[in-house]
Amino acid sequence: MHFAGVGFNASRHAGAAFTNCTFKRCTFFDARFTDCKLVGSLFRQCTYTLFEVSGGDWSFVGLPGADLRQAGFDGVRMREADPTAARLEKATVTGCDLSGAILHGAKLTGADLRASDPSSLDPLTVEFKGATITLEQAATLATTMGWHVR
Repeated sequence: MHFAGVGFNASRHAGAAFTNCTFKRCTFFDARFTDCKLVGSLFRQCTYTLFEVSGGDWSFVGLPGADLRQAGFDGVRMREADPTAARLEKATVTGCDLSGAILHGAKLTGADLRASDPSSLDPLTVEFKGATITLEQAATLATTMGWHVR
């Protein structure tokens, strides 16, 4: 399915499936997705304000260059998602499975990343100054950089 120029304003989606969909120039103002499946979907030139995602499967989702500042993702499966160069400043990305995600060039400054899988985050290609992480995540990142944690 292809959505172009659609306003998903103040929409609520629970348990819905938008698999392999394309969203182009859509508006997600005060949109909420709860336990939804968006596997393989692609978002291009969309706007996100007061955007919240809780649970669900967003694996293989394309969000290249998305402006997701202050968005909320909690407990979302995002395996091999592609938020390349996405703006996630002050976003909440907690308890998310980001294994294999392509985070190259993403901006995570001030983001809350607690309990998310940081194993695919390359500290040399991602901005994350002031991000909140756990001690366990810090050890994972240090190991990723080749440091020996004891």
